[in-house]
Amino acid sequence: MSMVTAGLLSRQGTVVPEPGEIPDLAGYDHVIIACSFGKDSLASTLHLLEKGVAPQRIEWWHHRVDDDGDVFDWPHVPDYGRHLAAALGVRLYFSARQGGIVREMLRENAPTAPV
Repeated sequence: MSMVTAGLLSRQGTVVPEPGEIPDLAGYDHVIIACSFGKDSLASTLHLLEKGVAPQRIEWWHHRVDDDGDVFDWPHVPDYGRHLAAALGVRLYFSARQGGIVREMLRENAPTAPV
């Protein structure tokens, strides 16, 4: 374990693998996948399941670009994600910046909106 890794381990209580090192998946309480519900997210999830990670330890986090708008996000995506997560037994969380991307693109001299 390098000095940097040891420092991160002691400060955050987090295991940080060395570059090129395969992490011990049993050492994590939760495995988070930033999920679009596309093939990469699904392949990552299936890989974790094949490696023995229990589905209840896998969390999908999906960020809705539009908040409740309809500019970029397809309307069927949240329900599709809910059904897919339920079928795989993984937890699903949604987040969105208030006002979505339209508010962010149109803001002027204002802070970014909260998530």
